[in-house]
Amino acid sequence: MDELRHALSAELLRMTPAELLGAGTGIFGALLLAWRGRLAAWAWVFWIVSSLAWIVYAIKVWSIPLLTQQAVFAAINILGVYRWLIRKER
Repeated sequence: MDELRHALSAELLRMTPAELLGAGTGIFGALLLAWRGRLAAWAWVFWIVSSLAWIVYAIKVWSIPLLTQQAVFAAINILGVYRWLIRKER
């Protein structure tokens, strides 16, 4: 178990700020939605931030598949913000 904890710590230290932001906001958005509280709709905002961070990372490492995926996710998340936060559809 100690070895696993050490390996995970080492990997976290190697992550770029874009990777940390993308992963963290993506996870937090999923938790918000799963919780189903009054703030659940704000998951879309966190997912936009996550997608933008992953887009930055994809450009840095020149990963066209990741860039394409995250651009599509960003567009979907913008639609989610519009429908859940601006028009208040549920």
